[in-house]
Amino acid sequence: KDSVFQIMDGIANAVSDCCEPQIIPDITFQNIDGKCVVVVSIYPGVNRPYYLKSAGKDQGVYVRVAGTSRLADSRKIRELEIEGANLSWDELVCVGYPVTEQAVSKLCQDIYGYMLRSVVSEEEKKEIPRVTKEQLINWKLLKKSEERLLATNGFVLLTSDSFPFARIQCALFKGNDRDEFIDKKEYTGPLYEQIEGAYQFVLRHINRGA
Repeated sequence: KDSVFQIMDGIANAVSDCCEPQIIPDITFQNIDGKCVVVVSIYPGVNRPYYLKSAGKDQGVYVRVAGTSRLADSRKIRELEIEGANLSWDELVCVGYPVTEQAVSKLCQDIYGYMLRSVVSEEEKKEIPRVTKEQLINWKLLKKSEERLLATNGFVLLTSDSFPFARIQCALFKGNDRDEFIDKKEYTGPLYEQIEGAYQFVLRHINRGA
């Protein structure tokens, strides 16, 4: 039993000495089929990225891909840093994207319109407040910087088609393969308009009553 505790201490020291920020594993042992088995559990940490001290952050961050460990590239390291800072990509400032009164007004009006559609009675509709620029700031869609308003990536997604990856493609094929299109449509622009367009595409082609 003494050797088991020595192994457990050795594992704890090795993990602590080799990794930065410090990782504290949960190490126990179990008796399985008459043999003493050391069980090491390492839970997801919040101080990402974790890396090998000897290699440094640029060359010491590894991520799991399927059943293999791969060296993380600079973009993946940046993603881990954002996660470690408890930030989301949507909340990051989109540098160079202008915040216009027209875009702000349209987004506020559209959100208000969706809120109105979510209720039926006229009394409930009267209680729904107008959406304002201040609420967009509170929702972290806009950020204040001195006297200026800065757009976040979330604001860009809801007001434009600036990101080429943010689009929905819909297609209806003839038969069970993809050799022949019956209808195809790509939706761009504000995300909520894309979702509505894709939804209507499905309704046009669905052949079931429910």
